[in-house]
Amino acid sequence: MNKKIRFLSSVFSTYKLYNSSKEFVINCPFCSSKKLKLSINVDSDKWHCWSCQAKGGNLTRVIKKVKPNSLREYQEKFYVKASLLTPLEEPEVVVLLPDDFKLVVQNLWDPDALKIKRYANDRGISDDLLWRYRIGYSSERIFKRRMIIPSFDVDGKLNYWSARSIDSNNFIKYMNAKAKKHLIIFNEIDIDWSEPIVLVEGPLDLIKCNLINSTCILGSTLSEYYKLFHNLLINDCEVTISLDSDALVKQDKIAKLLASYDLNVSISNPLNGDLGDMKPSAVLELINNSKIWDDSMILKNRINSL
Repeated sequence: MNKKIRFLSSVFSTYKLYNSSKEFVINCPFCSSKKLKLSINVDSDKWHCWSCQAKGGNLTRVIKKVKPNSLREYQEKFYVKASLLTPLEEPEVVVLLPDDFKLVVQNLWDPDALKIKRYANDRGISDDLLWRYRIGYSSERIFKRRMIIPSFDVDGKLNYWSARSIDSNNFIKYMNAKAKKHLIIFNEIDIDWSEPIVLVEGPLDLIKCNLINSTCILGSTLSEYYKLFHNLLINDCEVTISLDSDALVKQDKIAKLLASYDLNVSISNPLNGDLGDMKPSAVLELINNSKIWDDSMILKNRINSL
């Protein structure tokens, strides 16, 4: 008995082997059938229940349902794409805020801070949200009249910042830290990986998520090379994606990728514009009405994007 089959037999107590030990058949944990109907391909980990038609590309969901404490061993030893589960190489990237960075809400006596506050309030960002997301400003020339949104890693270390101009006629709307985005999890310090998580595009969209467990992907791209993808995978996260209305095709690409690793994926999009233009209460309602993603949405979203 090879190591893989020995492991499977320790997880699933009742089973049968067919096709020269290439097919491992068990009771399906997703339906009421009492017969051995769920077939696992030992080589590829693809599985399919012939009773309820549940299926998947790896065993994460099945093991989590039957014996959750064996999930880590499966991911580390037998997952077909286990190389993605090894810690990513993280070269030291020093990210610094302006020397005179100050929190807006602690300096409302300062006319510069007051201007940032008024801009934020006009965009539906309350003083509470200015506090929650540690939004600040600087008097340095290049940061003048910019709302600075910092990001901190899980240990509380600064790993990114984005500075949004408050002037509509400034053609450089954003200035961003010179850091590799694929190595950044924006404000990971605020994320609970054991809870469902919402992915949005940028920091202003994230602010409108308020108390929702969420982060932003700093754009509309996410791949296996991103640290964020790595963490979603190893924590087996339930994910809701809510990108801007002009990024539905890219959103489908992300959803398809996450679903291919057996993560539960939902989508929730504003009909027009982006989350950053909505009120936090409207964003909450939008997320609460998310829909489970499936392949049939791809064609529809491609047509809508034309």
